[in-house]
Amino acid sequence: MNTKRTGNKAVASAIVFFVGCGADVFVPVGDPPDVDLVVLFGGRVKRVQCKWSSSSPVPLRVGGGNRSRNTHQKYADDAFDWLWVGTPDRDYLVPWSSITARNAVALSVLVDFDICQRVVTGDTNDL
Repeated sequence: MNTKRTGNKAVASAIVFFVGCGADVFVPVGDPPDVDLVVLFGGRVKRVQCKWSSSSPVPLRVGGGNRSRNTHQKYADDAFDWLWVGTPDRDYLVPWSSITARNAVALSVLVDFDICQRVVTGDTNDL
């Protein structure tokens, strides 16, 4: 599966999650590199970057370029609000501000900041 398809898999799993929680989900037009989804949740707007990973660490960069040259850039500190990471075993929703790494992050680190359960239970006042 190519990177675009795996990215689409992450976006699809995030959409299913957010819609299931009662959020309104919007897909930006033009395929911006930093934001895959815009979520209206509890009266707040959150920008979401979606990643899919079948192994750790999860790369934290955006790819681009053309056939003759590929480039990878790190995400800025304010590029988005939440990072969604889908895996074959579970999904993670993590505040981007909680992650200090900018190249890659281990799945074991994401467990500490995972807010999926908080969103499902409605404990989202500080998100």
